[in-house]
Amino acid sequence: MIFQIEYLLLIQHLLQDTFNIISAKNLQETIHVDQAKSIIDSFNTQKLPLAWWVGPHSSHYNVGEVLLSIGLEHVETEVEMAALAQDIDSHVTFMLDNFKIKEVDHFKIL
Repeated sequence: MIFQIEYLLLIQHLLQDTFNIISAKNLQETIHVDQAKSIIDSFNTQKLPLAWWVGPHSSHYNVGEVLLSIGLEHVETEVEMAALAQDIDSHVTFMLDNFKIKEVDHFKIL
């Protein structure tokens, strides 16, 4: 079976899911259950906790539903993140209604 979706896997080998994450890159289709299980199994064999980040574009492809169907739980929602303004893509076409951009001098303000 060939999977077309690319994923970012950040594995720090720390026993904290914040540092062992999965995120889809350029999601264009629904994730296959077998593919999701395979990715999760790679963390489980190393006995590492994980966090699978599901962004707003992922909802169009039922990623959350697939992950819930194989036993993952939705346990937190991040409401703040930081990025340098110069790094924000100008081609962003979708933002949540309550999305806010706040200029800060340093990350401690967040």
